Amino acid sequence: MTHQDIETIEAQLGVSLPQPYVEAALSGEFEDPILDDAQSIIGINRSFRSGDFGDANWNHKLLAFGHDGGGNYYCIDVQNFDAGVFMRDHETLEVHRAYESFGRFLQEWS
Repeated sequence: MTHQDIETIEAQLGVSLPQPYVEAALSGEFEDPILDDAQSIIGINRSFRSGDFGDANWNHKLLAFGHDGGGNYYCIDVQNFDAGVFMRDHETLEVHRAYESFGRFLQEWS
């Protein structure tokens, strides 16, 4: 991911990405199934926001940034980054905390 990708995501989704997320994305730590390109991140977040997958009340402060390979998406709260990493369950559409911190998430994925 590049600085231009970060700027594009922020502009297209109207969010300010937390610095630890930006640093991890720019460092190349993300690899499939963690999304590492702007268009994929923008696309899935727009789909959630518009209710394409049944998420009629999707919280716009959540940023989906990757999946577990089974249809469940990892998300961060761009306004409360310290809340950890959340998982959106594709069957129930519920969002719950999956990791107490982004750092812990990165440890498991690297």
